[in-house]
Amino acid sequence: MNTVRVVTCLGLAAAAALLGACETNITDKDIKPIELAELRAMITERAKNPDRVVLIDPRSRKRFEAERLPGAMNLRLPDLNKVKKRDPKLEEFSTIVVYDNDRSAILARSLTKKLLELEYDDVRLFFGGIKEWKAAGLQAESTPGAELVPGVGDSKPEPEGKPDERR
Repeated sequence: MNTVRVVTCLGLAAAAALLGACETNITDKDIKPIELAELRAMITERAKNPDRVVLIDPRSRKRFEAERLPGAMNLRLPDLNKVKKRDPKLEEFSTIVVYDNDRSAILARSLTKKLLELEYDDVRLFFGGIKEWKAAGLQAESTPGAELVPGVGDSKPEPEGKPDERR
């Protein structure tokens, strides 16, 4: 029986290591949200003070290129987990704002926790994401020629077969 427990614990530890989990006390309660009005003010201020805020989009490269908040950079959790240390480029900014598609914000929430774990000072999460930004009539940026194709860059693979064969 003890052998089973040890193997199970080792299996869980290995899975946690692969997912980038750590033994820190960072929880959802540690995440500081930022509302749309405050984010807009920071972005406006960024024109005068470029070191004020950096926006981080943790989604796939395809989704980032197809649609992002103005001036955002693409930083994914697996990439941050590889380095396991602070990025001097991010240290230049007084505030880091992470966002995702919408309120579900699973990727953004995980990346925010990782940044807090790395002890960046002012890390905020814009829960509304791109959907709230666009719903407010604000423009998103895109890379010329990039197109958002449903299923491309999503975390879940598209079912195989033609649409009418999937039933």
